Amino acid sequence: MVQIRINANQTSIKLGHSPLVHAAAQAHISHAEPSPQTQSTHVNIRINPRPNQVSPQSPPEPQPAYLPGISILVCTNRPEYIDRVLGNYSRQNYQEKELIVILNNNLMGIEEWRSRSSGYSNVQIFQLDESLSLGECLNAGIPYCRYNFVAKFDDDDYYGPNYLRRQMQAMLSADADIVGKSTWYLYFEGSHTLAVFSRHPENDFVNYVTGATLLVKKHIFNSIRFSAMNVGEDVDFVAVCKEHGFRIYSTDRADFVGIRRALTSSHTWQESDEHILNQCQVIAHTQNYISWANSY
Repeated sequence: MVQIRINANQTSIKLGHSPLVHAAAQAHISHAEPSPQTQSTHVNIRINPRPNQVSPQSPPEPQPAYLPGISILVCTNRPEYIDRVLGNYSRQNYQEKELIVILNNNLMGIEEWRSRSSGYSNVQIFQLDESLSLGECLNAGIPYCRYNFVAKFDDDDYYGPNYLRRQMQAMLSADADIVGKSTWYLYFEGSHTLAVFSRHPENDFVNYVTGATLLVKKHIFNSIRFSAMNVGEDVDFVAVCKEHGFRIYSTDRADFVGIRRALTSSHTWQESDEHILNQCQVIAHTQNYISWANSY
């Protein structure tokens, strides 16, 4: 689930590679070869006049003959999200891609994940001891990403078919180091409410993008790593990248939905739906958030 920190002090993280993660990766990681087959302030924002419409202020999208490869990195400790993780990957309308999954729960069966992912191309499954933090697990996954761009996906959110393509096109067009979303859709399953949360402008350089939407040039991880935390590790990562002068670009809200489950106690972001909705613009009451989110 996407995390938001509002009016919170940023926490510094250590630069360089973490010896703990390196040692843990050597001691605990299990391998699977790639498949041969395949506060409470109401915000004012612009709303698309109808579903599926790309924001009119979007930057021109370059159409190169070839878009660079992207490594999708997912860390999960919830076995029930295997279908969503694989679905978000296979749904991407992107030619050169791979999926790196880090299992962070000792009771999760890596063999089941291997079996279920065997029909998908370019998927690798690893497992780390659950004593390691989310940030440490993400750091341990970086060396297994073979492409020069790394996209961090959350295990429980929705990524539309054009998500990767449009994020990469924005990266190239804006000449950014990091691309993400500072305005995005939130869907509340309990009330079937679709809303928009906005922190910064769309289609512009910003100080913040939500961690579930990070697309990062891989070389950045040579100097800046995720902090050893289970909550807010991506927020701190973005803050430190900004401090070091990396250019952070926010695309529009299309193609991504943060899912707020009915069982709110299962979220790492422990805020009530009512509190979060007070900071959003409600768009619709619907069970079909996909038709609103997906771009043309």
